[in-house]
Amino acid sequence: EEIKSNLKDDDNLISVFIAEDKTSLFHLTSRELKVYTLDIGKKDVKKLLEAIAPIYKSDLASDEIYINQDLFSFNAEAAWNFYQNIFKNVLETIPVKETIIFSFADELLLLPAELLVTEWKEGDSPFYYQDKKFLVEKYPVVYTPSASIYITQLQKEASHNKVNLLVGNPKINNDEFTISYRSGLLSADDYSSRNAQLFPLAYSDEEIENIDNIISGNVVLVSDDATEENFKANASASNLIHLSTHSFLFKNQPLIILSHNTGEADDGYLEVSEIIQLHLNSDLVVLSSCRSGLGRIDEAEGIIGMQKAFFEAGANSVVVSLWDVNDKYTSFFMKDFYDHLSQGLNKSGALRKAKLDFIKKYSANPYYWSAFVLSGNPSKMNLQTASLINPLYILIVLFALSYLFFIFRKSKRR
Repeated sequence: EEIKSNLKDDDNLISVFIAEDKTSLFHLTSRELKVYTLDIGKKDVKKLLEAIAPIYKSDLASDEIYINQDLFSFNAEAAWNFYQNIFKNVLETIPVKETIIFSFADELLLLPAELLVTEWKEGDSPFYYQDKKFLVEKYPVVYTPSASIYITQLQKEASHNKVNLLVGNPKINNDEFTISYRSGLLSADDYSSRNAQLFPLAYSDEEIENIDNIISGNVVLVSDDATEENFKANASASNLIHLSTHSFLFKNQPLIILSHNTGEADDGYLEVSEIIQLHLNSDLVVLSSCRSGLGRIDEAEGIIGMQKAFFEAGANSVVVSLWDVNDKYTSFFMKDFYDHLSQGLNKSGALRKAKLDFIKKYSANPYYWSAFVLSGNPSKMNLQTASLINPLYILIVLFALSYLFFIFRKSKRR
């Protein structure tokens, strides 16, 4: 009853439990609880999931494999088949544009439900995506480890912090021993987006600059300034934290890479144990980096990774990525996301709109747009928009007017 009383009228909390011989879906709203039982067990769910994309096959689950567009190889027909078998019965009862809050079983933790295909016609191609109807077109989606955690996030007092912390493109020295050692698990492919070796992120500066031009009240840390020490010094006072950097799994433990300084305590590797101690009061943390949503899967607590660490540190909501993301297109995606946030959409609505914008403007391939997922409180943010008029432009206009006035006065004297 406590959970029901905290849900909005258009909230739909769907918890999925997968047993050896059946799957149960619990659909909770502010009005009622409905239970759906499917005669589909773990093996069948795994088979359905693996057909969607090779990344869901156990032999491709290694940290050492860089997931590019070709390896992702999304199968739209399989995504429709998964929707038909698992979610259709419950989702077809929910009005379009109501919010879906998913609490997934361990087997589904790496699946962004937004990429599921909701319609299929005979003769459709599984690998032509532009004409497909994805779940993201119908609903804004939020994820949570459990119903109780979601309600806890909803009940948290809103952040009164006014600062936004934007961190990007840290300066990396690949010759440094510890970096070379820790990055040994990464792909050697120079072209592999944000998770390849630890090369500079060509579009990270642009991503940070775009966000800085959309919202105001920002502390910007890039290049040499994007150190672990500077991050920790500013994080606790920040309402929004955006990290555009490298991240990867080292022995199944997630790491965020920042600029290295000479301090022994702050070595440039932001680890889970350090994040938990940050004492945050942030409304949103965005981890715009590779596989920032991954970590060790615990049967009781789900993924033990960056998302959980930021929640424990005090963040109200977190956006993470589920696979290697493309640096260039991520910068485009994040610009649209913050545009919609600044216009007053709530977090889940803004993320949905950014995904729809991406499908329309760039590509319908889910590899590019569905990696980023939102967990936690999806409510609106109190963001101040940046001035649309650059102060430099004002000075130029004033100078031009002064010059014209001077010429006019001079001509009158003649």
